[in-house]
Amino acid sequence: MRTVAFMVAISVGATGCAVAAARGPEPGPVRADHRPECNTGKGGVVADGLGATVLGISTLGLAAADEGGIAALTGLATVGLIASAVAGSRSADRCTAATQEWEGLLTARRAEELEDERRSVRAARGVAVRPPPATAAPATPTPPAVVKPPPPAVVKPAVVRPTTPAGADPGEGDGEDAAAAGDGDWSAFWREVAP
Repeated sequence: MRTVAFMVAISVGATGCAVAAARGPEPGPVRADHRPECNTGKGGVVADGLGATVLGISTLGLAAADEGGIAALTGLATVGLIASAVAGSRSADRCTAATQEWEGLLTARRAEELEDERRSVRAARGVAVRPPPATAAPATPTPPAVVKPPPPAVVKPAVVRPTTPAGADPGEGDGEDAAAAGDGDWSAFWREVAP
């Protein structure tokens, strides 16, 4: 029991190594003339992660041994170590990003100064100096033209009127011929097919 209490005391005392060591970049944009003063190290994050692992295992062992009060205490310490590790890692990541942005700005500034120096040397020698290239505004992409397909062509069937032989009365014939005459071209077909 004393060993567990000793482990809890050490872990609680070590809680927050990452938060204590964390030092994020200053708020605001990164400037080329001022290096971000922050901490990119993750040693505290590793220490808190190891402590959280040990305490988490201890918590599970204490819970299995029906030591509820101490298990709750070690569980809270585990949560505190995990929160400290996450906060310290995020702070270090923000510092790394700010430092990389500062180095990019510094490199661009040095390149501009070097180009200006070359121009001044050429101008002193009497060599024609080209003006710096103008930065073009980013082109906005134009949306692709929408081509609508033409409407489908509607094909209407040809209407064929029944022909009556010359000299025949359209009213003559039996009822079947009269009914067939209303069907258009089919009446002539049935006359030829019928035996």
